Amino acid sequence: MPNVGHGCGHNLIATWAIGAGIALRRALPDVQGTIQVIGTPAEEGGGGKVIMADKGIFRGLDAAMMIHPGANNFMDRDSLGMTPYTIEFFGKAAHAAAAPHLGISALDAVLQVFFSINALRQLLKSDARVHGIITHGGDAANVIPEYAAAKFQIRSKNQAYLEEMKGKFLRIVEAAAQATGTRVKVTEGISYQQRVCNRTLVEAFSENVSALGFESEIPPADVGVGSSDIGNVSQLVPTIHPYLKICEPDTSGHSKQFAAAAATPLADNLTASGATMLAWTGADVLLRPEVRQQLRTTFREQLGKDPQEE
Repeated sequence: MPNVGHGCGHNLIATWAIGAGIALRRALPDVQGTIQVIGTPAEEGGGGKVIMADKGIFRGLDAAMMIHPGANNFMDRDSLGMTPYTIEFFGKAAHAAAAPHLGISALDAVLQVFFSINALRQLLKSDARVHGIITHGGDAANVIPEYAAAKFQIRSKNQAYLEEMKGKFLRIVEAAAQATGTRVKVTEGISYQQRVCNRTLVEAFSENVSALGFESEIPPADVGVGSSDIGNVSQLVPTIHPYLKICEPDTSGHSKQFAAAAATPLADNLTASGATMLAWTGADVLLRPEVRQQLRTTFREQLGKDPQEE
């Protein structure tokens, strides 16, 4: 992550997955099945798994599994659907002191979007999120900015409500352009869907975690969650996304503190443990037909459709 490093612990995610793949291959050289270790480019905002899913990379899998480092041993945790936007406003430059009346401030338009979103937040549902940054606000304090830009992310646990929020956001942006006399360009990024962890796969993983001597926790109802492109995978095939504790609860993800935690001896010592948890669960899927059948049944129960087939 920019200026942070592995603030989401993807170094551990990759190591656990690769370790599990190697362990399964060595332990079950003649197994009737396929073990895939699938790396994800640009997960952090780039939608790598979304693009891969659209290309059919996950088609026909019985299960998709990964572990994410965190501050708790959570076996099951949902996520927010998310759509990113880049907005750009185009105005007219002028001398900010000698002739401000000749300018059209693109920065004012960006600020108006922030002001309107701040007013909107009091009317949003508790699990909804809208947040953003200004990526360009001008080049000099004595020049009316003719160009300004910002990035936003719109999030909700409910896809229908996310669509409603997107409509409100776009009306805010258009209103800001009209109010300031600027021209606006809106670019919608790759959307992440809500993650749905397969209950049968969660149970199998939890049993293996307990067998290795680890305790697991149930996330509190008010625990905050983010968004992940594995949500799109979970809408196609039975999926899990548990968390393995590498730091204390007061260490926030996407921070330099979390990046430091991802490189501690504790994190290193969990390398084999995380890989073993995934490998044992993978073996459950490979070796037990009844587990594979129950995965499909649970998927239909949770999502109201069949897993994506070949």
